[in-house]
Amino acid sequence: MSPHTNPRYLQGLAKLQLLRKFDFLSTVSGGGYVGSFLGGLYCRPAAPGGMPPTPGEVEEGLAAPDSPSAPVPRAIHRSVKWLREN
Repeated sequence: MSPHTNPRYLQGLAKLQLLRKFDFLSTVSGGGYVGSFLGGLYCRPAAPGGMPPTPGEVEEGLAAPDSPSAPVPRAIHRSVKWLREN
């Protein structure tokens, strides 16, 4: 799979509320980019000194690309743009 399309697969799984059902993620080749991206979403706190997001919050952020309060889609677009340019 291409690192350009993998974020869309994550969004599809999130919209179906299936992403939170995964306990383990193994990646190879280009999948390492999206795997690292997804892992980072679960590790970063929402605010300085805050708690990391819950699986449901990560899923909601991925599933709502048009929501102005969801930073996840903007991060996906920045990551994909970087991959295309490099």
